[in-house]
Amino acid sequence: MKHFKKLSILFATSTLLFFSAQALAAIFKTSHQQSGFSADSRHYLYLETTRDPVSEVPQAFLQIVNLPSNSCVTNGCIRTGVEPTSPTTTAAAKELLDRTATLRQRLNLRNLKQGSKLPVLKRTRDDRGVETYTFRLNDAGQTLDVRMFQEHIPSVVYGGDGNIDRAALGLEVNYNYRKRTLSYLNNYREGIIRYNLREVRLSPNKQNVVIVMNVIKPASLGAMQATFVQSFPL
Repeated sequence: MKHFKKLSILFATSTLLFFSAQALAAIFKTSHQQSGFSADSRHYLYLETTRDPVSEVPQAFLQIVNLPSNSCVTNGCIRTGVEPTSPTTTAAAKELLDRTATLRQRLNLRNLKQGSKLPVLKRTRDDRGVETYTFRLNDAGQTLDVRMFQEHIPSVVYGGDGNIDRAALGLEVNYNYRKRTLSYLNNYREGIIRYNLREVRLSPNKQNVVIVMNVIKPASLGAMQATFVQSFPL
């Protein structure tokens, strides 16, 4: 049985820099096109675009997430193909919006609502690399803790012996004396190097929460920073 090297989040950063300074010389970020909650606060949409650094083909990525179940809706998490079908990133984004027009209409995602961005009160990291963020949930003084920990199985490019990078994310939330696990550390996703928390948003009806994360993926030249959406009901 082949054994892979696992890197904790603390060790991963220094190891990535040591083994692959050239590979991470450039991190290409996707461009945000639109995002927001549905009119009934039950779904969240995130649309972003990029241009392949080698082929320069415009690409678009869409996520439509069912917030109570923390899952993509059927045919809601899609991307444009690798072959050039749209001349610009704007056209690539429109391609996905056109493909999901009926779905977005059915889910009340035509006029997106922004909800509220929760302010960060505190951020800590322990000696195992586990990060904990504390957010103010409401004016009544309630707080929300988001705890994240991760492991990276690197490919040869990043100092490992695998053919492809794999990363696992453990994501837990604590609020009102309740604990909920959104993602488990034993669930490795291919083609991912690491995750970073970007922001947390409360739905307009104050019943659902969205965690928007950066996800770093290997790319043709360097790496690409895209978006990963997680959610849970209060």
